Amino acid sequence: MTARPVPPGGILGHWITLEPVTAGHAAELLELEGRRQMVPAMGGSHQGLGENSRFLPTMAVRDNQSGRLVGLLETGEMLGYQGV
Repeated sequence: MTARPVPPGGILGHWITLEPVTAGHAAELLELEGRRQMVPAMGGSHQGLGENSRFLPTMAVRDNQSGRLVGLLETGEMLGYQGV
């Protein structure tokens, strides 16, 4: 596989790359949601792009070997723990 460029704001790791989610991820997010519905261990559904979050943006988790979107990393407050 040819190495993919790391998008602005992305983080390149050995096995995965984190990319800020944009509207350009729409088709991949739909495909990921379809897989998530069949595998409950993948967690809850995607909450949005996170533009209005006071935390980090939602990050797409991409497998470096296959180039496939394999998950999402979202941040937010813990229920019952304001500011955490």
